[in-house]
Amino acid sequence: MKITTAIEDFQAAHRRADVKEIMSFFTGKKLDLLSYDDVRTKLQSHQYADKGLQDIPLNSIIGSVGRYTDFTRDFLPRRQSDEERWARVYDFINKQQEILPIQVYKIGEAYFVLDGNHRVSVARQMGYTFIPAYVTELIVRVPLTADTDYDDLIIREEYTQFLKTTRLDVLRPQQELLVTAPGMYEKLLDHISTHRYFMGIDYDREIHYFEAVTHWYDEIYAPVREMIERQGILRSFPGRTETDMYIWINEYRSELETDLGWQVEHTFAAANLVERFGKRTKQFFRVFLEDLISRLIPKQLESGPAAGDWRSKLIHINKRRSYLFKNILVSVHCEEDSWLALEQALVIGQQESANMFGIHVAQSAEECDSMTNNEFKLRFAQRCDQEGLTGNLAIETGTISDRIVERARWTDLVVVRLTHAPEAQMLAKLRSGLHALLRRNGRPLLAVPGDVSPMKYGLLAYDGSPKAKEALYVATYLARQWHIKLTVISINSHQTNAATQDFAKDYLRNHRVDAEFVMEDGPNAEGILRVAEQKGCDFLIMGSYGFSPLVEVMRGSTIDKILIDSKIPILICR
Repeated sequence: MKITTAIEDFQAAHRRADVKEIMSFFTGKKLDLLSYDDVRTKLQSHQYADKGLQDIPLNSIIGSVGRYTDFTRDFLPRRQSDEERWARVYDFINKQQEILPIQVYKIGEAYFVLDGNHRVSVARQMGYTFIPAYVTELIVRVPLTADTDYDDLIIREEYTQFLKTTRLDVLRPQQELLVTAPGMYEKLLDHISTHRYFMGIDYDREIHYFEAVTHWYDEIYAPVREMIERQGILRSFPGRTETDMYIWINEYRSELETDLGWQVEHTFAAANLVERFGKRTKQFFRVFLEDLISRLIPKQLESGPAAGDWRSKLIHINKRRSYLFKNILVSVHCEEDSWLALEQALVIGQQESANMFGIHVAQSAEECDSMTNNEFKLRFAQRCDQEGLTGNLAIETGTISDRIVERARWTDLVVVRLTHAPEAQMLAKLRSGLHALLRRNGRPLLAVPGDVSPMKYGLLAYDGSPKAKEALYVATYLARQWHIKLTVISINSHQTNAATQDFAKDYLRNHRVDAEFVMEDGPNAEGILRVAEQKGCDFLIMGSYGFSPLVEVMRGSTIDKILIDSKIPILICR
């Protein structure tokens, strides 16, 4: 069997795990494996008996010693990063027609895997009912069965021990850290210990344990709990608690950071968690339909998110944020002038005190590991550090526009070097990666066609459309926060006239922003670029595509023409 077939089988099993993640909240059926350490601690036994090698039923394996979060209760793989190892095990079993013995602990009629989780997962997917195992039995007074339900008893005991250790019920009497699954309080204790360690580094002294407990509660736990309340996340996960969600968000965020290779805000992780796994029926079917549509419609003809979707979500998930572009995604390539995108992004990053995230899409997996790409990472980080900003470059393979769209959801702004603007011919436009990126990307995009701009004087192209209004909102923010000079241009047409600017004038006036207003005749792109040159503007601000993808491709658009001819950066808003 080819390894690619094994990988396909892994992906199928991984997708089933995702579906079960969602359905577990509809049915209330427990999905997680049990932690052997949790069970052993609860049962308070340390007596063992070696039972040797024997065949054990796969459906009686209900837990794991160390990897109980990596698989579902029926051992479907949860982590994408397990793909290679899972596939190798699958390929070995298929070729050898045998399974190497695993190691398990036995408690009553139930088994917990010490070594061989992937073999159990593969064996179940291949239809085996028994598996060879070296068995060590834990002698207990109350034996378990494969369907024993003792979660509530374990949870109460764990919570008591947690409070005894942390004294949070005394230090923060208002606290109530309730969970609905065993093993959670041990994770909280790990969080506190880790927080204490980094506090010691920050304060350069020994940190008393209870000082770390209160600081963790006040500075780490409480803000995330408030975010959970503010977003109403528990409505999407009935039966769960705020502490459940705090732990789940942190674990999900950690997995995302491992997959992405950079840091992810709690707010982004929480929003994506709700979108993927929230229980509300409408939300579930919306995600399902969006996925179905994306599979049926060519990517070049996808309409992308609705106007203002990115901004409304940003405001909803983090009302306290003081910057609009706190996380900036920059695409860099092997060509030297592509790094001008980073230089332009750093101009924005300085204004926004931003986190800089780079992406380089390599041609192959081998190239990802090359010394050149390691040098890319170092160069990116060092250049950001020179400007007093944190920078992290990720390298992966695939289609450039696809990778940018996937990673853009964790950021606020995308910056790319404009080297190949969408051409006028319909087929060429359909093949354009930038055209697809502008359509599908859910964040504002800054295209950099020439030299780096200081971005001190913006020209806002305004026609009253929904996406032009998004550009107006962004321009207002830039004028207020960056103190840029602003001119607003509208082009006379059957849809746009002097009255069109009234909304923009009122909006800017209400936000105490001074701007010059200009009305021009003639084709839109030519008029906008002409005024930009006459006024000495050093960047443009405008809305993204306004018509349906098919209409836009057939008739052309102002954006495409400006991308072809502009010599200054274009900030395209959704």
